[in-house]
Amino acid sequence: MKTLVVACIFAASISPAALGATRTWTGSASGNWSFPFNWNPVGSPSAGDDLVFPSGAMNLAMTNDIPAPAPLFLSLTFSGSGYSASGNAVSLLGGISATHASGATTLAFDVAVSSATFTVSSSLASLAISGNISVTSTLTAAGAGTQTYSGVLSGAGGLALQSGGPQVTLSAANTYGGNTFVSTGVLTLQNATALGTTGNGTTLGGGTLRLAGSTTIAGETLTVSNAGSALVSLSGTNHWSGPITLNASLAIVLVSVGTFHVQGNMSGTGGLAVDAGSGIVVLSGNNSYSGPVTFVGALEVDTATALGTSATPVTCGVSGGSALELGAGVTVPNGLDLTNAGCFLWNTTGNNTWSGPIQTPAAARRDIVVNAGTTLTVTGEVSALGFTKKGTGTLVIADSPNASGDLQAGTTLVNQRLDAATLVPGATLGGGGVLTVVDASAGGTIFPGQIGSPGILSAVTLTLGAMATLAVEIDGAASFSTLRMDGGTLGGATLAGTLNFSPSMGTTFKIVDNITGNPINGTFAGLPENAYLRFANTDLRISYVGGDGNDVVLTVIAPPVATIGAGGSTSFCPPGSVMLTALPTGGTGSYASYQWYLNGVAVMGAVLSTFNASTPGSYTVTVTDSVGVVSAASAPIVVGDSTAPTVNAPAAITVTQTLCQ
Repeated sequence: MKTLVVACIFAASISPAALGATRTWTGSASGNWSFPFNWNPVGSPSAGDDLVFPSGAMNLAMTNDIPAPAPLFLSLTFSGSGYSASGNAVSLLGGISATHASGATTLAFDVAVSSATFTVSSSLASLAISGNISVTSTLTAAGAGTQTYSGVLSGAGGLALQSGGPQVTLSAANTYGGNTFVSTGVLTLQNATALGTTGNGTTLGGGTLRLAGSTTIAGETLTVSNAGSALVSLSGTNHWSGPITLNASLAIVLVSVGTFHVQGNMSGTGGLAVDAGSGIVVLSGNNSYSGPVTFVGALEVDTATALGTSATPVTCGVSGGSALELGAGVTVPNGLDLTNAGCFLWNTTGNNTWSGPIQTPAAARRDIVVNAGTTLTVTGEVSALGFTKKGTGTLVIADSPNASGDLQAGTTLVNQRLDAATLVPGATLGGGGVLTVVDASAGGTIFPGQIGSPGILSAVTLTLGAMATLAVEIDGAASFSTLRMDGGTLGGATLAGTLNFSPSMGTTFKIVDNITGNPINGTFAGLPENAYLRFANTDLRISYVGGDGNDVVLTVIAPPVATIGAGGSTSFCPPGSVMLTALPTGGTGSYASYQWYLNGVAVMGAVLSTFNASTPGSYTVTVTDSVGVVSAASAPIVVGDSTAPTVNAPAAITVTQTLCQ
């Protein structure tokens, strides 16, 4: 240790030229560093020497067999490629330079430095150090080439990538305690503690920090000080969970497939430029940065503040197929610009809300995709042309009076205003809002009200086609679905409904409220004026001139009632029978089928209006009218066997008995 201290004092007090010789490797005798005749000038390397390894030398596989304590060399310079060295540790006052135009230099011994620079000049050259590196001040990586440190980087010092665009990889569980500066080039991390201890943090000053091989960097503080900085996921599923201060814009990039989770809280005046490649970038921090956000590819938002403050604008980039995806249970307040082609909003999981404005182009709609079993509520205004609704989940639109919706799947609820909606089969339009135009001429379902709750849906102009359905829900005498329109065409659409209470006869339901003086055009499929229909097990009659004369009104009529007539005695002598006849009334007046019961059990095949009762017992019948409403069971009629009872008398007595009459 005393020798090392003396050498350091000596080195600091005299010029580098006086520290030692420049020794050039010839390798003429062996691969051992201690052998004098392997060097020019001849002699074993000693403290203060510059060691040079040229091209054209022999024995490129070398061993540092100089005994400990390690002499403090000034530098190692590899002007030739293909060298590999192992053996005892090396201490350096200066650094290591690989100046060869291409090829590799590989060092397997430990290296100790104070403040040193490792340089690989050419982008086609590389330096790989598998031994441990100890640094007490700062290790600077320079040059355009590749440097790989697979041994442990330790000590109180830090690491800096500051000139030439070096490509540096850290793959060990490092313990160094100093700062990490990436002002240029690329620093690749292949280990959760590649950046050493988390106390001093990392600064991106225009360079790139790259995670590879499913790496999680936890607790490391990242400061972005200059534009041009990038945080990159190279492969696998990678995580950055430490806090990030954005004093300048940060590019978050996913190189290919996989997932990049940025979970740390982000603050500052800078913004984000996200490029998710063919994978997905996930933001899940509680963020307060105020700079703009742009994205291409898939960007998932898992917290309400993932996109920064509510004033932070979010813009989808020019790349096709770019999606802003929403995780579960978030309300996002930011404005979203989906003007560029291929951009869309995607509700992937759970129930979410977008409360900021959404900008679409003037001449094209942008997709809003809502996955099955999820709900997306858009309370911000959708402007310009509007949206195309895809996915089988539910989209809720609050107030977008100037936008239109092309509804292709699932349910869309309009609760305030939407200019227009066009439906296709498989799409449902509901809610309690107002639309200027509703076009279901190609199909689709109109449901006035919310899911599970009837209401009033208004359309200034309505067009239904033969593939369309008006679905109404009736929950009470004053609680039922109503489609309010200012003129429209029913077009032979299907009328479907659910009835969730038992209304009394004569109760009416205005299911289409035509607020103009014009008659309604067309009828529902198979339902002309005064036709009968059934909701649940209740008979209804439809009128297109109800209400104030031009509304569609359903009226509850009396249900079918079944009685039984026997046409004579209800007793019979075997093998005879009693003919029973069902006598229905009410309902539609036309009856489709019957069902006879003996002692409360349905008689198989007994489905006609008459039945020969050949078995004593209690008989009832139900009747089904022409629209499928089934009556209650009739009052029972009892059919008996009139055979006389058996009489047992003494042999001396003669008994005369009538057996059956």
